[in-house]
Amino acid sequence: MKAQIEETMELELPAEIVERATELGILHQLVEAARQFALGERVRPFLWRRPRRQGEPIPPDGGLEWFEPGLLSPTRVVNQHFVPRFHLKRFADPNGRIQVHDVENGKLIGRAGAGKLAAEPGYNDVLIEEANLSIEPWFATLESYAAPVIDRLVLSPSILLQLTDEQENDLARFLIALRFRGPWFKDWSANLISDMASGVKEFARNATYRHYSKKVANELWNIWKDKPDHWWLKSPHSASDPAAVADMLHNTQRFANLLRSMRWRVGETSDLRLYTSDNPMTGHLSRVRPWWDPGMFTSFTYLVPLSSTVLLKVEPRPFRRVAWSGEKDLEEQTLEFPGIREVKNFSSWETSFVRHLVSRDAVSKLYGPGPVIPRVCSDRCLERVEQVREQIARAFKTTELDPPRMPL
Repeated sequence: MKAQIEETMELELPAEIVERATELGILHQLVEAARQFALGERVRPFLWRRPRRQGEPIPPDGGLEWFEPGLLSPTRVVNQHFVPRFHLKRFADPNGRIQVHDVENGKLIGRAGAGKLAAEPGYNDVLIEEANLSIEPWFATLESYAAPVIDRLVLSPSILLQLTDEQENDLARFLIALRFRGPWFKDWSANLISDMASGVKEFARNATYRHYSKKVANELWNIWKDKPDHWWLKSPHSASDPAAVADMLHNTQRFANLLRSMRWRVGETSDLRLYTSDNPMTGHLSRVRPWWDPGMFTSFTYLVPLSSTVLLKVEPRPFRRVAWSGEKDLEEQTLEFPGIREVKNFSSWETSFVRHLVSRDAVSKLYGPGPVIPRVCSDRCLERVEQVREQIARAFKTTELDPPRMPL
């Protein structure tokens, strides 16, 4: 124990972190992690879930497991939003009405108030045995913390550089919930589970007919073949079930920590106006990226129009080339936490690119001032951009270690 304490002093670990780890009996693991990754104070966001608010209970596991107090609770709210009303209102006209466009053809469908858009009855309700609970109150709490922060950013983007850790964490948690709560995530999850289940079913069918007689195999397969996708993956919920979303949202702080480690930029846009969609947090992953990057959460560039004139861009952390070590030349991500914060306006090219991405990732509706870009146009233009990136990568791959990067 004495040796470990001395090592924590050498690693410059904060005293409160050491004390907390000692109480939980994980001092050895803490020292090992700090030694291996040289994280020092950066261990803090991964050891603590998040700053607990006054009166919030400590989870039974001591807070080391990802746990969201009050994620599910009773509610009387019937019409439940997957895009918050306060967010939609920032794209309204002077009369408080929001233009609604069909993403496929870009045509104006109509105008309505925020209360009538991006909502369905019981959308966030979860049935557990006989108890009807909901994620809706938890979403409302997150929104109440994040809305004042976003209000300040819209009025003055430079406020980004003045946010406290708690304010930035509240915003990051809200953004993570925004990413996972809507129909886009349910559709993406359903497609992923369907692809995985198809492979499992094919393997199971082949194994069944190899190990049993044809008669027995036919009987077993007739029982199994129509089982839903989530049954094959031993999941208690289908991808469209709000309970599956609730399971993902228990990791909100984990993803919020990752999001805060990334580079944030806030600025006003050009003369082009932004709009939002039923998937208000757009994620873009270029096909051209380092060979070792499989497309992790922090590999994406996330784009969130905060209003029709202010954009938040969250992009991967910059890389730095480490000096020759005598064995190999390493390239690693910087470990600063939080990541770089920047206030800079967006050019016409960047604004146009974001508008294309918003249209590409929308499920069915676009909200805000027109004209908007229809999906057929956004898909065609973005594909052309990726082709150009690939051409640049091929041209420089054998002659330049760090080829020039295109915006976004």
